[in-house]
Amino acid sequence: MAGESASKNIFIPARDLTIAWIDDPQYWKWTSKEIDGKKVEVAELIRVYWLNIAGSINVQKLSPGITYEIVFDVLLKESAYDWKNPVNLELKQPDGLTIVTHESLENQSRDTWFQIKVGEFKVDDVGGKLAFTLYEHGQYWKSGLVVRGVEILPKKIIIPARDLAIAWSEDPRYWKWTFKEINGKKVEVAELIYVWWLDIRGSIKAEKLSPGITYEILFELLLKESRYDWKNPVNLKLKWSDGLTIVTNESLENKQRDVWFPIKVGEVKVDDGVGELTFTLYDHDGNYVKEGLVVRAAVIQPK
Repeated sequence: MAGESASKNIFIPARDLTIAWIDDPQYWKWTSKEIDGKKVEVAELIRVYWLNIAGSINVQKLSPGITYEIVFDVLLKESAYDWKNPVNLELKQPDGLTIVTHESLENQSRDTWFQIKVGEFKVDDVGGKLAFTLYEHGQYWKSGLVVRGVEILPKKIIIPARDLAIAWSEDPRYWKWTFKEINGKKVEVAELIYVWWLDIRGSIKAEKLSPGITYEILFELLLKESRYDWKNPVNLKLKWSDGLTIVTNESLENKQRDVWFPIKVGEVKVDDGVGELTFTLYDHDGNYVKEGLVVRAAVIQPK
């Protein structure tokens, strides 16, 4: 059921956006930040009253049948001030339909990259431009916003840890529910204290997936430093309701500790929207204690 890649990720850097007052050094400056080990050019706001950052893309550059999310990649410096008013987020579709939402940045964590979602758009056969704007034209000086760019990403289906079936997760001897800050937001996660029998599973109805699109199914995990090694590979199983089953395995023994990573269960392509897909991460070998695994979510995303 594997298939060809059907979707595209688009990144529009800050330099290619239209930023009001960007060429006036009283208000903005161009600088660089190290992101994931690379120097990236960014636009840093000194201060403005009138904040307006806009961009657009020809929808022919996107993949038909895919729903995309449009997000600004930004950071607020520790010294950022006067974000009293929410920012406005406008998405204008090729047919002229315009959707405006709002998001408050006042309590956003400082010096951490985060995403501000403008909206979603499903590509059909109609051409034209998709335009997106982040703006706030209010009465306050605004300072300390750093803009990396805009990402246009195939929309993911995220099933949080709380909605997965995790064996023993309600027994505090074996698991605990806690929160971790991820991309500037508090996210509830399941943290493994110890078990011999590890079993984490989720499911999704085929009708929620787009026909003809290949999807990847992943678990988003983190391994804490622990007393025990993950000697056994974990097993990864995909099972359709008609009984078709695919099982692979992957070693976690050499995974970097205290860093989030995805583990791929497999790929699927839906033809008729009928049935249900179950995906499982497990290790039922009772000879080894397993501990220190942190589960954030399962993710189903166009490949």
